[in-house]
Amino acid sequence: MPPSPSDTTADAVIAAAAAALHDRFGSVRITGPERLSGSSRAQVFRARTSGEPGTVILKTPTGVFPPRERAALTLLSRSGVPGAPRLLAVADDPEVLVLADAGRGPSLADRLTGSDPDAATEALLGWAEATARFQAATVGLESAYADELASLSPLGPPPLDTSAELLAEAAAELAAYLPQLGVVPDPAALAVLATAADRFEPTARALDPGDACPDNNVETPAGLVLIDFEFAEFRSVAWQAAYLRVPWPSCWCSWRMPPDVAGRALDRWRATLAPALPAVATPEFDETLDRAVVAWVLLTTAWFLPSALAGDPPTTDPRRPRPSRRQILQYRLGLLAEASMPSDLEPLRALAAEAHAATRRAWGNVPLPLAPAYR
Repeated sequence: MPPSPSDTTADAVIAAAAAALHDRFGSVRITGPERLSGSSRAQVFRARTSGEPGTVILKTPTGVFPPRERAALTLLSRSGVPGAPRLLAVADDPEVLVLADAGRGPSLADRLTGSDPDAATEALLGWAEATARFQAATVGLESAYADELASLSPLGPPPLDTSAELLAEAAAELAAYLPQLGVVPDPAALAVLATAADRFEPTARALDPGDACPDNNVETPAGLVLIDFEFAEFRSVAWQAAYLRVPWPSCWCSWRMPPDVAGRALDRWRATLAPALPAVATPEFDETLDRAVVAWVLLTTAWFLPSALAGDPPTTDPRRPRPSRRQILQYRLGLLAEASMPSDLEPLRALAAEAHAATRRAWGNVPLPLAPAYR
């Protein structure tokens, strides 16, 4: 019986990767594996091959997950989509994705947590343009992505878009946890949240990496490369654009951004994507973006509130200083409480205002700082 992914050793990963590369590059010897920071979902190594292709990235899952990343990278590599890592080979036992190495360049997170505001702004504008170019190149690939997922899912593919599922789960979580702040949410408001994505502009869809956080990219001479597709979905591009408004809803480095800088980045994103998706330049998309901001704020409130209620333990990784969950939630709920939004979302604005006031009573004033580069 093959080892479970969680028990997979570097030697087993290297052996599988070398065998997978054989058909394309001939006999390959892989040496010098270097463990990279990954996540609880995957082990990631950088290693060197004898001859071509040179330095490679080896990624192996630590559990059984939907094959979103493998399907996405297969499609993106075949289609030559800019900004995506190049998939060189795949091993099945153990599962290993063998990727061309994008190098050791800095990420947007490195720029935002640095000390140079001009470098941070330039990197942010580059991120906005790169993600828009990536999404523009994936417009029209929905059926192809569905086919790739289906081919890798013998028990049936996962949904292409989990927006409805995520928001329904968030509504249930808020019903469970907000009362601990003294807020009993109106079931009608939670029903609005659960269906918030139903009214997104329907044509503005593309492949979304699913986790385009500031640390999930690498600057290269050829441009920014996005590096994490574990949660790739085909969904509204508003989810991605809202990263600049919330900001960085699902990310550890979710400091505040200067409004003028974030606004310039959003303008760059829209201008780059509009030729491929004209809908993003319309007033209808403005409303969809507002809806995505509301969805992200309340979705991440559901994710982060349990930790905030449990004492808000600090980060355990000194290399990644981050704002506290309480700072993040109080800022976002306040943002939503003061926002203008479509009339049907008024129950959610009211809920956010009530929850924001409750955090002030429970935690005091816990302002969210600007990203370090802008302090």
